[in-house]
Amino acid sequence: MTKEVFELTSLAARYWFVFLLFVIVIRSFLWLGRDNRAWTRKVKSVPSAGNVGEAIVLVGNSQVPQGQIISIPREGDMGSGHGCDIQIKSQLVKKHHLCFRFEENKGLYIQIISNAKVVVDHIELSGKNKKAYILHGSYLVIGDVQLKFLFFAGLGVPYAPNAANEAYMVPNPVAMQAYMQQMHMDNLYTQNMYNQTNYANDTYNEQYVDSEQDDKYYDDEYDEDAENIDGIDNDKEEYIDPDMEDFSHIGGER
Repeated sequence: MTKEVFELTSLAARYWFVFLLFVIVIRSFLWLGRDNRAWTRKVKSVPSAGNVGEAIVLVGNSQVPQGQIISIPREGDMGSGHGCDIQIKSQLVKKHHLCFRFEENKGLYIQIISNAKVVVDHIELSGKNKKAYILHGSYLVIGDVQLKFLFFAGLGVPYAPNAANEAYMVPNPVAMQAYMQQMHMDNLYTQNMYNQTNYANDTYNEQYVDSEQDDKYYDDEYDEDAENIDGIDNDKEEYIDPDMEDFSHIGGER
């Protein structure tokens, strides 16, 4: 290869790899956008999936309007930061004010992260690591925002002392129907996979039994042939060549 050809090949390879890198970057962004759109459509079709209830803003501010409904996930944190699962925009709310997690038949367990203050059902909690349970119909005051928590039916959350007559929240009927259809499809898929697994196991067991029977048949045939061969050897008389004569008496008379 001459020097000129080598230089041209190197230059072409350089631009070729740059082009491949550009294509990879473009395809990555396209895949990211497609996944994001699919996730958005899924969340819109089942808005209540993954949530345990809703919080209604009874007293708000300019950034958190009164009457706003906030979905409550199973676990996360609450504060004014953009990365919080429940964002309460207020100057009186810290970036990470408290963390929470849902516990079956108990309610929403909250724990104050920073040296902050909240009020749960007219009971003030201030200081780090303060803990409490938010029940169905409980009131939470965080900063200058007051929330009322309502949980979905079927979760077994007890009533708050001041909410004996509150009705449990019922998820959106359209979203609930879509969720039930998805659950039905998942159950059908699981049952189909279970049936295929059982069929494969039954087929393998049948083949294994047939193989054992064939092995037993051939073993019996082999044993029978071996017995026949032994019988022939035992019954066979010793063959003496008539041309051979016994000259042992000659040696005895000498």
